[in-house]
Amino acid sequence: MNVANVHVQRMPARARLLRTDYQPGKFLPAFISRAGFENEQRWYAFDRGGQKFAVVQIAGLLARRIHCWIKPDMTYERGDRFGMISLGSEVDVYLPLSARIAVKPGDVVRAGETVLGEWGEP
Repeated sequence: MNVANVHVQRMPARARLLRTDYQPGKFLPAFISRAGFENEQRWYAFDRGGQKFAVVQIAGLLARRIHCWIKPDMTYERGDRFGMISLGSEVDVYLPLSARIAVKPGDVVRAGETVLGEWGEP
């Protein structure tokens, strides 16, 4: 993401939030490969009827504020807003191994519109 993008993250599927973990870190530019490991981030672990997936918000050089709007043990609907990274940076989505991925690296995606992948009903 860059400063011109929308920085709100949405639920990729209807799921229950199992836990969220905050990891303090650096604020390296997102284009540096180790930024995804060393920068401040927040992990979200979800359960979708026994199928687990995760989302990670990663701060960057300018994006130094990660916002979390959801609470564990609550179920959220696909498209619900759950967080934001002020000024944008990186969001990683980890789908189940059984998922059929619908995007490729470098694709521009739109929150709440672009299908990232599909996997069977829970």
